[in-house]
Amino acid sequence: MRKDNADKLACLVVDDNYEIFVLIEAAVGDAYDCEYAPDAFTAHQLLLTRHFDIMLCDIRMPHMDGFDLMEQLKQKMITIPVIFVSGAVNPDNVRRAFQLGAANIIAKPIPLQELRDKMKVAVDLHDRLIEESYGSDQEMGYVYNLLKTYYYDTQEILHQIQLYHIPISVVKEELDKKQRLGKCFLDDPESIRFLAKAA
Repeated sequence: MRKDNADKLACLVVDDNYEIFVLIEAAVGDAYDCEYAPDAFTAHQLLLTRHFDIMLCDIRMPHMDGFDLMEQLKQKMITIPVIFVSGAVNPDNVRRAFQLGAANIIAKPIPLQELRDKMKVAVDLHDRLIEESYGSDQEMGYVYNLLKTYYYDTQEILHQIQLYHIPISVVKEELDKKQRLGKCFLDDPESIRFLAKAA
C-alpha cells in the first residue's frame, strides 16, 4: 500500500547499468525514494525484507534476467507493480512481460515524462485493486492478466478507468464480455466513460 501522501513512495530500480539508476533517480526523485539493485538476485533479497511501492526492472541482466525475477516474486506471492525498462523491447518480450503481470514496458532510451506518467498509473491502479478487492491477490491478478491478454498497450485504458472512476467490478464484467463475445466497451477508450453511467 502507499505511504502517507506527505512521504515519497519507494521505488526499486533494477539494472546492471548504474547510469540508468542515476538517470531515473534524477527524473523521479522528487516523488520517489529510489533504491538501486545492480542485479536481479540483489533485488530479490531487498524485496523479501523491505517494502517498495513500484519496481523498474531491466530485462537482460547477468545470471538472472528480469523475467526470472518476476516469476520468483510470483512464487513468493510478492505483489508489486513492475515496469520493465529495457533496450530489448520486441513483440515477444512485450507479450511475456504482460503475461507475467507487468504493469507496463518502456524502451530505452527512456522517455522520462512517459515513465513518470506510467509509474503513477501503475501505483494508483495497484492501490485501487488492493483496496477494492479487499486484499484479494487472485482478483487483482485476474484483472491485470486479462487486460494484458487482450490489449497490447493498456495505458490509455487504465487512464480512462481512473479518470471516470470505473469500479473494478464493472471492469471485470467487461473483461468477461470480451472473453465470451470478443468485444466490449474497453476496446475503445473513448467509450469507457459510458461505463460510469452503468456503475
